[in-house]
Amino acid sequence: MDWNSDLNISFSEVQARVLVTILQIDGRLNMSNSDDLEQAVRRAYQKGARYFLLDLSHVLSLTSAGLRSIHAIYKMVSQTSSQPVAETASSQTSKSPYFKVLTTAPHVLKVLKVAGFDMYIDTYEDLPEAIAAF
Repeated sequence: MDWNSDLNISFSEVQARVLVTILQIDGRLNMSNSDDLEQAVRRAYQKGARYFLLDLSHVLSLTSAGLRSIHAIYKMVSQTSSQPVAETASSQTSKSPYFKVLTTAPHVLKVLKVAGFDMYIDTYEDLPEAIAAF
């Protein structure tokens, strides 16, 4: 098994109520490439992207380094507003209106839930539903 397999990141944009940048991730998200994902999002953010949908449907494995990167991205894009996320979200949640995750891979969804990410990141299994949520 090749744990250092390449990670492919592709970008697309979809106009919903806002312009949503979709990052489709293919491969293994681990320590050898998680910084690549953060840098890709940072570049898109610097170019003006503000609403991100991270598509993990084609991720073969997600390690703690990948989780760290997802958390770092959440923090980066959730600071888009002049108000902290907790003030812009409902009183019962601190989920960001700027960052959501799509995954149809049960093993990835399980890792996200076990790590508690579903408490502050909306996750979807359907692309149109995820886009409509922005």
